[in-house]
Amino acid sequence: MIWVTMGSDFAIFTIDIGVDKRNKMSKPEVKYNGNCYSTNAKYLLYKVKSSKVGGYRLCHGIALNRADGKPYGHCWLEYKGMVIDKSNGLDVELPMEMYYDFGNIKKVYKYTADEVRKKVLEFEHWGAWDYTPPR
Repeated sequence: MIWVTMGSDFAIFTIDIGVDKRNKMSKPEVKYNGNCYSTNAKYLLYKVKSSKVGGYRLCHGIALNRADGKPYGHCWLEYKGMVIDKSNGLDVELPMEMYYDFGNIKKVYKYTADEVRKKVLEFEHWGAWDYTPPR
């Protein structure tokens, strides 16, 4: 088993590489783990100072995973042209344009802190709310 941290989606996932009967490596199986929806929403609601929270947006969108080229649902924060991603124990801050380009992010849903509170109460989970992530 190999643990990998991907810069494209800032998520940690494992790759199991098996060996077949002829002692040849089999195709890697990618298993995804992530806490981006809950971690970034909780950071916005519980960690951001009330004087700054109005400038933050919680973002849900679809990015392309550079490991396998497939789309996946992701969540991050935006503040003053920067992306902040606290998921999976990371503390990422990148310019928004770079983050979007790197993840090939096209469609994004953005929420204020008040909208996040309402969505969490309505759906009874941290997201995604307005789309169904491909995985």
